[in-house]
Amino acid sequence: SVPIYFKWLSYLSWFKYANEALLINQWEGVDHIDCTASNTTCPKNGLVVIETLNFSFANLDMDLLSLAGLIIGFRFLAYLALLSRTYRSY
Repeated sequence: SVPIYFKWLSYLSWFKYANEALLINQWEGVDHIDCTASNTTCPKNGLVVIETLNFSFANLDMDLLSLAGLIIGFRFLAYLALLSRTYRSY
C-alpha cells in the first residue's frame, strides 16, 4: 500500500489518465460480450467492465484535459530547465 503522503503523486502520472481514457474508449458502446467459459463469471457488456475497474464515462473529458495539462506542464518545466542551463553557461 502506498503511504498517504505519496498519494498526490498519482495525479502527476500520465498513465492514470491515459489508461482510463483508453479503456472507456474501448468499452463504450459494447452492448454484449460473448462468454464461452462455463466456470467463470463474464461481464455482460462494456459498462460492467468499466464499473468493475472503478472508472466512469463522466471522467473521459477530465482525463483528456488532464493529459493535455500534463503535457503542457511538463513541456514548460523542461523549457525552464533548459533556459536555466543556458543562462548558467554564459
